[in-house]
Amino acid sequence: MKKTVIVALFSLTIVSIFSFCKRPENHDIVLTSEINMEHQILNFESTKKEGNSHSGKYYSSVDSVSKYGVGYSFVIADSLKEKNLTIYVSGWVREEFSPIDGTIAVAISTSKGVAKWQEFVSKDNAYKPGQWTEINDSLTVQSSLLKDEFVEVSVFGFKQKGSDKFDTDDIRIKYKFSK
Repeated sequence: MKKTVIVALFSLTIVSIFSFCKRPENHDIVLTSEINMEHQILNFESTKKEGNSHSGKYYSSVDSVSKYGVGYSFVIADSLKEKNLTIYVSGWVREEFSPIDGTIAVAISTSKGVAKWQEFVSKDNAYKPGQWTEINDSLTVQSSLLKDEFVEVSVFGFKQKGSDKFDTDDIRIKYKFSK
């Protein structure tokens, strides 16, 4: 009888260990990037300006001729392509004139070209020209859009129209992958 109890306890212990050491199957994965112009990001040296930034020493400045400002590009690993992706973007922007024509844009590119394009604009109705204002928004992308062999997410300052300069600084990007 003593052997039976010991075998039963040993078996119960082994089963408990395997039951509690299981890896969660549907956990979220969160990655964060920050662009503050103190570092060289995506070779946007031509947009880098010094002085009067939102924070630090540098900011990115573009116009409708030179449309693409500082940005960050992220190639999605195959292991993440089965999950939905939410991209949270915040950053500071300013323009010389009102309304603000520039945006922080998100482009999702595949081997076939741009699959999704979203522009985030300032929602500050009391915007004063020449003053920094914050953009804070998000975009959710279904996993079906991420099925291609190559998927890249790019986030960057963008100005397509208007004659004044569009400045961006302190862009923060959070990528959340979830089921």
